[in-house]
Parts: sequence; structure tokens; C-alpha cells
Amino acid sequence: DVFPGSGLIACSFWSLAILRSFVYGYYHNGELELRPRRVAQQYFRTWFVPDILLVAADWLGVFLGTTKTLRPLRFLRSLDVLRTLKGYKHVDIFMNQSG
Repeated sequence: DVFPGSGLIACSFWSLAILRSFVYGYYHNGELELRPRRVAQQYFRTWFVPDILLVAADWLGVFLGTTKTLRPLRFLRSLDVLRTLKGYKHVDIFMNQSG
């Protein structure tokens, strides 16, 4: 790592992002779905497995003290970053419409 502890911070951030995904709404047929059960079901059907695999690999790298073996997974992480940023855009739109 470039900065000591940055791996731990990144792992913590992405671990919390998994928890956030259980309460983060999504759009279905143009309507914002916010019911917790439906949000969780959608998350389990779509991004849960890739997210949990990436975070597990990140934590493994932290505990082993290396990230070199995990480089192929960084592409998947960039997709997760894009998904997160897209979600923030939807939250901003929702907050502007409801306020």
C-alpha cells in the first residue's frame, strides 16, 4: 500500500457499502423501490455475490499483507465504484424531488 493502513480503510469502506446496499433503493419500471424486503431481494439477485467476493478478497489481502494476487479483481471493484456513484446520483434526484 502507498499509505499505511489504506487497505484497512478501503476494506472497511467496502464492507459498510455492503450494509448500505440493503437499505439503498433502486428503480423498477421507473418507480423508486424503497421497501426493505424488496431492496434486499434485489441486492441478493444482483450485486451481493460479487460484492461479498470482492470484500472477502480485500480482507484476505489485508490479513496476508499483500494485494498483488488480487489485481485481477480490481476491474470488478471499478464496476462497483461506478454502481455506487450511479446510486448517489439517484439519491440526489430523489432528495431534490421530495424536498
